[in-house]
Amino acid sequence: MAQETEMAGAAPPTVPVLPVRQATGLSPVASVVVAFLVLIAVGGVAIVVGSAIYVVLFIPLEGGSEAIGERLKGDPGIMFASMIPSQLAMLAVACLWRWRNAPPFRQRLGLVSPHLTGGQWAMVLASAGIPFAVSVLAAASMAKFSFSDPEALGDMWTSMTGALAVFWVAYIGIGPGIVEEMYFRGFMQRRLLSARSAFFSIGLTSLFFAIVHIDPPAFMLALVLGIWLGWLSWKTGSILPSIATHALINSGWNLAQVSLRKVEVPEWTIWTGCGALFVISLICFVGTIRMLRGRPPADPVVNPSGPAEELPAARSS
Repeated sequence: MAQETEMAGAAPPTVPVLPVRQATGLSPVASVVVAFLVLIAVGGVAIVVGSAIYVVLFIPLEGGSEAIGERLKGDPGIMFASMIPSQLAMLAVACLWRWRNAPPFRQRLGLVSPHLTGGQWAMVLASAGIPFAVSVLAAASMAKFSFSDPEALGDMWTSMTGALAVFWVAYIGIGPGIVEEMYFRGFMQRRLLSARSAFFSIGLTSLFFAIVHIDPPAFMLALVLGIWLGWLSWKTGSILPSIATHALINSGWNLAQVSLRKVEVPEWTIWTGCGALFVISLICFVGTIRMLRGRPPADPVVNPSGPAEELPAARSS
Protein backbone atom coordinates (compact mmCIF):
# COMPACT_ATOMS: atom_id res chain seq x y z
CA MET A 1 0.00 0.00 0.00
CA ALA A 2 2.84 2.43 0.88
CA GLN A 3 4.49 1.60 -2.41
CA GLU A 4 1.33 2.48 -4.33
CA THR A 5 1.14 5.82 -2.53
CA GLU A 6 4.69 6.70 -3.50
CA MET A 7 4.03 5.71 -7.12
CA ALA A 8 1.09 8.12 -7.14
CA GLY A 9 3.45 11.04 -6.53
CA ALA A 10 3.26 11.44 -2.76
CA ALA A 11 5.67 13.99 -1.36
CA PRO A 12 9.07 12.45 -0.51
CA PRO A 13 10.99 13.18 2.66
CA THR A 14 12.36 16.70 2.57
CA VAL A 15 16.03 17.19 1.72
CA PRO A 16 18.33 19.58 3.59
CA VAL A 17 19.05 22.64 1.49
CA LEU A 18 22.04 24.58 2.85
CA PRO A 19 23.53 25.81 6.08
CA VAL A 20 22.53 29.33 7.04
CA ARG A 21 26.09 30.30 7.96
CA GLN A 22 28.99 29.97 5.57
CA ALA A 23 32.76 29.88 6.07
CA THR A 24 33.09 33.30 4.42
CA GLY A 25 30.76 34.91 7.00
CA LEU A 26 28.74 36.58 4.24
CA SER A 27 24.96 36.68 4.04
CA PRO A 28 23.44 34.34 1.42
CA VAL A 29 22.77 37.13 -1.09
CA ALA A 30 26.20 38.73 -0.60
CA SER A 31 27.86 35.32 -0.84
CA VAL A 32 26.11 34.58 -4.13
CA VAL A 33 26.97 37.98 -5.61
CA VAL A 34 30.63 37.76 -4.63
CA ALA A 35 30.86 34.21 -5.99
CA PHE A 36 29.30 35.36 -9.26
CA LEU A 37 31.81 38.22 -9.59
CA VAL A 38 34.63 35.75 -8.96
CA LEU A 39 33.18 33.48 -11.63
CA ILE A 40 33.00 36.34 -14.16
CA ALA A 41 36.61 37.29 -13.48
CA VAL A 42 38.04 33.76 -13.48
CA GLY A 43 35.81 32.57 -16.32
CA GLY A 44 36.64 35.61 -18.46
CA VAL A 45 40.36 35.01 -18.09
CA ALA A 46 39.88 31.30 -18.83
CA ILE A 47 37.96 32.08 -22.04
CA VAL A 48 40.59 34.56 -23.27
CA VAL A 49 43.49 32.23 -22.49
CA GLY A 50 41.81 29.16 -23.99
CA SER A 51 40.81 31.00 -27.16
CA ALA A 52 44.26 32.56 -27.56
CA ILE A 53 45.99 29.20 -27.20
CA TYR A 54 43.71 27.67 -29.81
CA VAL A 55 44.28 30.51 -32.28
CA VAL A 56 48.06 30.38 -31.89
CA LEU A 57 48.23 26.60 -32.24
CA PHE A 58 45.63 25.86 -34.91
CA ILE A 59 44.72 28.98 -36.90
CA PRO A 60 46.98 30.48 -39.61
CA LEU A 61 47.83 34.03 -38.53
CA GLU A 62 48.44 35.49 -41.97
CA GLY A 63 46.28 38.31 -43.32
CA GLY A 64 45.55 40.33 -40.20
CA SER A 65 42.71 40.27 -37.71
CA GLU A 66 39.91 40.28 -40.30
CA ALA A 67 41.30 37.22 -42.05
CA ILE A 68 41.77 35.42 -38.73
CA GLY A 69 38.21 36.29 -37.72
CA GLU A 70 36.92 34.88 -41.00
CA ARG A 71 38.80 31.63 -40.43
CA LEU A 72 37.33 31.35 -36.94
CA LYS A 73 33.79 31.87 -38.18
CA GLY A 74 31.92 28.61 -37.75
CA ASP A 75 35.02 26.82 -36.41
CA PRO A 76 33.92 24.23 -33.82
CA GLY A 77 37.37 24.30 -32.25
CA ILE A 78 37.05 27.86 -31.01
CA MET A 79 33.75 26.93 -29.36
CA PHE A 80 35.43 24.12 -27.44
CA ALA A 81 38.45 26.31 -26.63
CA SER A 82 36.26 28.98 -25.05
CA MET A 83 33.56 26.83 -23.46
CA ILE A 84 35.63 24.14 -21.76
CA PRO A 85 37.85 26.53 -19.71
CA SER A 86 34.82 28.58 -18.66
CA GLN A 87 32.93 25.44 -17.63
CA LEU A 88 35.91 24.30 -15.56
CA ALA A 89 36.03 27.70 -13.85
CA MET A 90 32.32 27.46 -13.07
CA LEU A 91 32.72 23.96 -11.66
CA ALA A 92 35.63 25.08 -9.47
CA VAL A 93 33.70 28.00 -7.99
CA ALA A 94 30.59 25.87 -7.36
CA CYS A 95 32.55 23.16 -5.58
CA LEU A 96 35.23 25.12 -3.72
CA TRP A 97 33.16 28.08 -2.58
CA ARG A 98 31.28 25.85 -0.15
CA TRP A 99 33.94 23.23 0.47
CA ARG A 100 34.28 23.87 4.21
CA ASN A 101 30.55 23.82 4.94
CA ALA A 102 28.10 21.21 6.16
CA PRO A 103 26.01 19.42 4.97
CA PRO A 104 27.94 16.94 2.79
CA PHE A 105 28.90 17.89 -0.74
CA ARG A 106 26.09 16.04 -2.53
CA GLN A 107 23.42 17.55 -0.31
CA ARG A 108 24.64 21.12 -0.41
CA LEU A 109 24.70 21.11 -4.23
CA GLY A 110 21.44 19.15 -4.55
CA LEU A 111 22.97 16.01 -6.06
CA VAL A 112 20.37 13.87 -4.29
CA SER A 113 17.44 11.75 -5.37
CA PRO A 114 14.36 13.71 -6.52
CA HIS A 115 12.16 10.74 -5.54
CA LEU A 116 10.59 10.33 -8.98
CA THR A 117 9.40 7.07 -10.49
CA GLY A 118 10.44 6.09 -14.02
CA GLY A 119 7.16 7.36 -15.45
CA GLN A 120 7.46 10.64 -13.59
CA TRP A 121 11.00 11.10 -14.88
CA ALA A 122 9.77 10.58 -18.44
CA MET A 123 6.97 13.10 -17.94
CA VAL A 124 9.32 15.74 -16.50
CA LEU A 125 11.75 15.36 -19.40
CA ALA A 126 9.02 15.38 -22.04
CA SER A 127 7.56 18.55 -20.53
CA ALA A 128 10.73 20.48 -21.44
CA GLY A 129 9.40 21.24 -24.92
CA ILE A 130 6.97 23.88 -23.64
CA PRO A 131 9.41 26.07 -21.67
CA PHE A 132 11.92 25.62 -24.49
CA ALA A 133 9.38 26.79 -27.08
CA VAL A 134 8.53 29.83 -24.95
CA SER A 135 12.24 30.60 -24.50
CA VAL A 136 12.81 30.41 -28.27
CA LEU A 137 9.99 32.90 -28.84
CA ALA A 138 11.51 35.18 -26.19
CA ALA A 139 14.90 34.90 -27.88
CA ALA A 140 13.38 35.66 -31.29
CA SER A 141 11.90 38.88 -29.90
CA MET A 142 15.43 40.09 -29.16
CA ALA A 143 17.02 38.98 -32.44
CA LYS A 144 17.41 42.53 -33.76
CA PHE A 145 19.54 43.41 -30.72
CA SER A 146 21.97 40.52 -31.24
CA PHE A 147 25.63 41.44 -31.62
CA SER A 148 26.79 37.96 -32.66
CA ASP A 149 27.02 36.63 -36.20
CA PRO A 150 23.74 34.78 -36.89
CA GLU A 151 25.44 32.61 -39.52
CA ALA A 152 28.35 31.44 -37.37
CA LEU A 153 26.49 28.60 -35.63
CA GLY A 154 24.86 27.55 -38.89
CA ASP A 155 28.26 27.36 -40.56
CA MET A 156 29.61 25.32 -37.65
CA TRP A 157 26.73 22.82 -37.80
CA THR A 158 27.13 22.51 -41.56
CA SER A 159 30.89 21.99 -41.52
CA MET A 160 30.91 19.29 -38.83
CA THR A 161 31.97 15.78 -39.76
CA GLY A 162 29.92 12.89 -38.41
CA ALA A 163 32.33 12.06 -35.58
CA LEU A 164 32.70 15.69 -34.55
CA ALA A 165 28.93 16.16 -34.61
CA VAL A 166 28.44 13.20 -32.27
CA PHE A 167 31.06 14.57 -29.89
CA TRP A 168 29.59 18.07 -30.01
CA VAL A 169 26.03 16.92 -29.38
CA ALA A 170 27.19 14.83 -26.41
CA TYR A 171 29.40 17.56 -24.97
CA ILE A 172 26.92 20.44 -25.32
CA GLY A 173 24.41 18.41 -23.32
CA ILE A 174 26.60 16.80 -20.68
CA GLY A 175 29.09 19.63 -20.09
CA PRO A 176 26.85 22.69 -19.60
CA GLY A 177 24.00 20.50 -18.37
CA ILE A 178 25.98 19.26 -15.38
CA VAL A 179 28.30 22.19 -14.67
CA GLU A 180 25.84 25.06 -15.10
CA GLU A 181 23.21 23.30 -13.02
CA MET A 182 25.71 22.55 -10.25
CA TYR A 183 26.64 26.22 -10.13
CA PHE A 184 23.30 27.99 -10.67
CA ARG A 185 20.61 25.66 -9.33
CA GLY A 186 22.99 23.79 -7.00
CA PHE A 187 25.26 26.35 -5.37
CA MET A 188 23.51 29.65 -6.09
CA GLN A 189 19.79 28.89 -5.84
CA ARG A 190 20.06 26.56 -2.87
CA ARG A 191 22.22 29.09 -1.04
CA LEU A 192 19.59 31.78 -1.60
CA LEU A 193 16.75 29.46 -0.59
CA SER A 194 18.35 29.07 2.82
CA ALA A 195 17.28 32.63 3.66
CA ARG A 196 15.02 34.09 0.97
CA SER A 197 11.73 33.22 -0.74
CA ALA A 198 11.52 30.86 -3.69
CA PHE A 199 10.34 33.73 -5.92
CA PHE A 200 13.43 35.80 -5.10
CA SER A 201 15.86 32.87 -5.20
CA ILE A 202 14.69 31.43 -8.52
CA GLY A 203 14.38 34.90 -10.06
CA LEU A 204 17.86 36.11 -9.08
CA THR A 205 19.45 32.79 -10.05
CA SER A 206 17.73 32.89 -13.45
CA LEU A 207 18.91 36.47 -13.98
CA PHE A 208 22.54 35.56 -13.28
CA PHE A 209 22.15 32.46 -15.47
CA ALA A 210 20.96 34.71 -18.30
CA ILE A 211 23.77 37.24 -17.81
CA VAL A 212 26.50 34.67 -18.51
CA HIS A 213 24.90 33.99 -21.90
CA ILE A 214 25.67 37.63 -22.85
CA ASP A 215 23.99 38.00 -26.29
CA PRO A 216 20.42 39.45 -25.91
CA PRO A 217 18.62 36.54 -27.65
CA ALA A 218 20.60 34.00 -25.62
CA PHE A 219 19.95 36.10 -22.50
CA MET A 220 16.18 35.84 -22.98
CA LEU A 221 16.32 32.15 -23.81
CA ALA A 222 18.38 31.40 -20.68
CA LEU A 223 16.17 33.61 -18.49
CA VAL A 224 12.98 31.74 -19.41
CA LEU A 225 14.58 28.30 -19.22
CA GLY A 226 16.28 29.22 -15.96
CA ILE A 227 12.92 29.88 -14.30
CA TRP A 228 11.66 26.44 -15.30
CA LEU A 229 14.87 24.68 -14.27
CA GLY A 230 14.84 26.58 -10.98
CA TRP A 231 11.26 25.61 -10.25
CA LEU A 232 11.99 21.95 -11.00
CA SER A 233 14.99 21.81 -8.68
CA TRP A 234 13.15 23.70 -5.93
CA LYS A 235 10.08 21.47 -5.96
CA THR A 236 12.03 18.20 -6.18
CA GLY A 237 14.78 19.23 -3.73
CA SER A 238 17.32 18.00 -6.29
CA ILE A 239 19.21 19.36 -9.29
CA LEU A 240 19.14 16.01 -11.09
CA PRO A 241 15.88 16.83 -12.96
CA SER A 242 17.26 20.21 -14.02
CA ILE A 243 20.53 18.60 -15.16
CA ALA A 244 18.65 16.05 -17.25
CA THR A 245 16.31 18.68 -18.70
CA HIS A 246 19.15 21.09 -19.49
CA ALA A 247 21.16 18.32 -21.18
CA LEU A 248 18.14 17.12 -23.16
CA ILE A 249 17.37 20.60 -24.49
CA ASN A 250 20.98 21.38 -25.42
CA SER A 251 21.68 18.05 -27.08
CA GLY A 252 18.26 17.76 -28.71
CA TRP A 253 18.41 21.22 -30.30
CA ASN A 254 21.96 20.75 -31.61
CA LEU A 255 21.19 17.24 -32.88
CA ALA A 256 18.21 18.59 -34.80
CA GLN A 257 20.24 21.44 -36.30
CA VAL A 258 23.07 19.17 -37.43
CA SER A 259 20.72 16.49 -38.76
CA LEU A 260 18.63 18.91 -40.81
CA ARG A 261 21.83 20.11 -42.50
CA LYS A 262 23.05 16.59 -43.24
CA VAL A 263 19.82 14.86 -44.27
CA GLU A 264 17.12 15.98 -46.68
CA VAL A 265 13.82 15.97 -44.80
CA PRO A 266 10.51 17.06 -46.39
CA GLU A 267 9.11 20.21 -44.83
CA TRP A 268 5.78 18.58 -44.04
CA THR A 269 7.61 15.89 -42.06
CA ILE A 270 9.37 18.53 -39.97
CA TRP A 271 6.15 20.39 -39.19
CA THR A 272 4.26 17.17 -38.44
CA GLY A 273 7.01 16.04 -36.07
CA CYS A 274 7.13 19.43 -34.36
CA GLY A 275 3.35 19.41 -33.92
CA ALA A 276 3.36 15.92 -32.42
CA LEU A 277 6.18 16.82 -30.05
CA PHE A 278 4.35 19.99 -29.00
CA VAL A 279 1.16 18.10 -28.13
CA ILE A 280 3.05 15.43 -26.17
CA SER A 281 5.11 18.04 -24.36
CA LEU A 282 2.05 20.13 -23.50
CA ILE A 283 0.31 17.12 -21.95
CA CYS A 284 3.45 16.26 -19.96
CA PHE A 285 3.96 19.90 -18.97
CA VAL A 286 0.50 20.09 -17.45
CA GLY A 287 1.08 16.72 -15.77
CA THR A 288 4.40 17.85 -14.31
CA ILE A 289 2.85 21.03 -12.92
CA ARG A 290 0.02 19.07 -11.33
CA MET A 291 2.38 16.45 -9.92
CA LEU A 292 4.87 18.87 -8.36
CA ARG A 293 2.57 21.74 -7.43
CA GLY A 294 1.44 20.10 -4.20
CA ARG A 295 4.90 18.90 -3.22
CA PRO A 296 6.34 20.70 -0.20
CA PRO A 297 9.76 22.17 -1.01
CA ALA A 298 12.84 21.13 0.96
CA ASP A 299 12.86 23.69 3.77
CA PRO A 300 15.06 22.30 6.58
CA VAL A 301 18.53 23.81 6.95
CA VAL A 302 21.31 21.83 8.54
CA ASN A 303 23.11 23.59 11.36
CA PRO A 304 26.82 22.62 11.22
CA SER A 305 27.02 22.65 15.02
CA GLY A 306 23.85 20.76 15.83
CA PRO A 307 20.76 18.90 14.58
CA ALA A 308 18.57 20.04 11.72
CA GLU A 309 16.53 23.12 12.46
CA GLU A 310 13.52 24.50 10.64
CA LEU A 311 13.51 27.78 8.76
CA PRO A 312 10.61 30.17 9.08
CA ALA A 313 7.90 29.15 6.64
CA ALA A 314 9.26 29.73 3.16
CA ARG A 315 7.27 32.01 0.91
CA SER A 316 6.47 30.78 -2.58
CA SER A 317 6.05 34.22 -4.03
